[in-house]
Amino acid sequence: APIDIWYDADFKNLFLKIIREAKEVGGTYIAWDEVLKRVEAKEAWPGKWVHLYLSLAILSKKYKLRL
Repeated sequence: APIDIWYDADFKNLFLKIIREAKEVGGTYIAWDEVLKRVEAKEAWPGKWVHLYLSLAILSKKYKLRL
């Protein structure tokens, strides 16, 4: 999917919301603050690495995994 083309302010805000929710669950393995900073700092698609963190954030929230 051409996510880099579809990525806009709404998509970015959705990503940030999901990552913030994962941060609320907590954990020690992932530096959610750093992930947030990197996504917030970019106006364009932040890159492939964000898929991994987004997937982990969704799993963290859904299953209350402390990552």
